[in-house]
Amino acid sequence: MAHDGTSTPYTITSTTAFTEGSTTVLPAALAVGDRVDIQVSSSALTTATSIDIKPARSIRLGGVVTAVSATSVTVVAHDGTSTPYTITSTTAFTEGSTTVLPAALAVGDRVDIQVSSSALTTVTGINIELTRFAGEVTAVSGDTITISGHDGVSSTILVGTTTTYSKGGAPAALTDVAVSLLVSAQGLIGATTTTLDASSVTIGGPCDSAGGGHGSNDHSNSSSPGDGNNQGNLGSHGQGFGGRGSSHHGNFRR
Repeated sequence: MAHDGTSTPYTITSTTAFTEGSTTVLPAALAVGDRVDIQVSSSALTTATSIDIKPARSIRLGGVVTAVSATSVTVVAHDGTSTPYTITSTTAFTEGSTTVLPAALAVGDRVDIQVSSSALTTVTGINIELTRFAGEVTAVSGDTITISGHDGVSSTILVGTTTTYSKGGAPAALTDVAVSLLVSAQGLIGATTTTLDASSVTIGGPCDSAGGGHGSNDHSNSSSPGDGNNQGNLGSHGQGFGGRGSSHHGNFRR
């Protein structure tokens, strides 16, 4: 099938040459789904004189996980289309830039899925996208930080032994998080859409240092294309801080 959708049958003869790049291959190397360049003669436009098999292309798809097992994952794309994909023993799993086990994938995760053009429903790689929450701290209790976004919505940030902290560009600790400070946390969505299992927390100044406004409560994915550079901006005047931290989030959800 051509790029314009036109389907054309070609005749293969005993003299048709088959290649993969610069390597000569047997006719059996040609398979359904392969991308090819076909050469014909002007005197016989439907008889192939040579067929060059192109390498499979890597295709990236995105969406939200609605079902997952050891051998498959179902993802709803941005347009609402639900597609089941096959997971194999060679499928690679990552969170940001960190390699993780398949068990890290859970329903509700936003993911980038990589497939091959020769097998569009078999996953070669799954990247679990990180999410950012930001806002004014309203409470700190144990391993739980409660924040309020600019829209007044309360969200919960769960921290653990692997959570990293920074303040003013220097390492910090959970003890540096206090009520009325602005924080930006990055990690994975937890048991609910207003809960974040934080891999990193960046601590800003008091809320009134940004003109008295609340920080943003950004539930969008900070690693997906087109998000821009404003997700670390907190406060009504856009006081910015934050950045990608470690993607280890412990066993919050398991």
